[in-house]
Amino acid sequence: RMGERRFVLEPLAEIDPAARHPRSGATAAAMLAALPPEDAAPLQRVCPLGSDDDEGLVRWGRRTLLMGVLNVTPDSFSDGGRFDSAAAATAHALELEAAGADIIDVGAVSTRPGAVAVSPEEELRRAAPVVQALHASPLRAPISVDTSCAAVAAELAALG
Repeated sequence: RMGERRFVLEPLAEIDPAARHPRSGATAAAMLAALPPEDAAPLQRVCPLGSDDDEGLVRWGRRTLLMGVLNVTPDSFSDGGRFDSAAAATAHALELEAAGADIIDVGAVSTRPGAVAVSPEEELRRAAPVVQALHASPLRAPISVDTSCAAVAAELAALG
């Protein structure tokens, strides 16, 4: 019955208009085009990142959002490890926000060519104090964490 549901077909047709229904073989774009016009308001894309809006949602399409990258690695190729302490990282995050960053993205693993892999425990040792310090600071921007480790993401999300 997904072919009757606009809320399923709109995002699917946007991501992959050629995706085919497993039984009918119709594409997502064709199924969406075949739906009758809808009287209801169109779907609004939002992200629950927090904002000045009363619903705490960032609405897509209003403006481009800027992400401030905060590397807290000792071997970062872009900043040479200048922000690997909680105090230095917090000061830089506040500078990024003042310069227009809407989101602060904390990365604790270097992705430079030839970088040595670190354990999840080391990644947490680097990132957790920074995330805690950012939450305790006057920073208003949402914090994201750049990690490929689910356990690290879960632990840092639990910090707030």
